[in-house]
Amino acid sequence: MKTKTFLLLCLLLGIGLTQLSAQNGNNGTGTITYYKTVECYILVENNGEVIAEITGDIEYFWRKHFVNGEIKWLKASCQGELTDKYTNEVFWLNELNKSIDPFDFDTFDGYFWVHDNIKGDQGSHYILQILWNYYTVDVITLKLIIPGN
Repeated sequence: MKTKTFLLLCLLLGIGLTQLSAQNGNNGTGTITYYKTVECYILVENNGEVIAEITGDIEYFWRKHFVNGEIKWLKASCQGELTDKYTNEVFWLNELNKSIDPFDFDTFDGYFWVHDNIKGDQGSHYILQILWNYYTVDVITLKLIIPGN
């Protein structure tokens, strides 16, 4: 009897949790997540001199958060390997993109903060902090940190 009660409880919990997760997203409150692979291109310049041209395909993990059907924020993150076009140095990229707060989807003009930590297998290391526009790909502000210099 205890086994049947336990199995019935698990079944009811499973049904209840499925119904709760179905309410999240565009028409309710919650976060929608998805993956999207994109071609990544990072040009690292210091005082007008090109230091690295890092490219490759990378998979981003996107999160869109809604409250009462209205989008409140967007975030995207990725981790993966990219390669310098000229030196063939392999870089490990750890990136976080976050929409500017407060977020108003009706007037969203595509501005994101981007934080990159890029470490190469030949000793190169770059930290980038960028404010950019998703739609126009314009860089508004850029801060490059080269640890050890």
